[in-house]
Amino acid sequence: MPQVYIVEDPSPNAFATGRDPQHAVVAVTTGALELFDHNELEGVIGHELSHVGNYDTRLMAMVCTGGVISLVSHVFLA
Repeated sequence: MPQVYIVEDPSPNAFATGRDPQHAVVAVTTGALELFDHNELEGVIGHELSHVGNYDTRLMAMVCTGGVISLVSHVFLA
């Protein structure tokens, strides 16, 4: 089970991060906690947990790293 954090922010949002399910974190803003009812919040948390279970955060980290390497090499080779 990932750690869960509450972020003090009025905008309704949630996200998952971590390199694998053993090191995952799910964060939910106070705006989401105030706006969503129990069923909606359950759906949002379930959606974020699916990102953790599918290793989506690791994939996005690799994609972003590749993009940064590409941009840096383009700057130096252009």
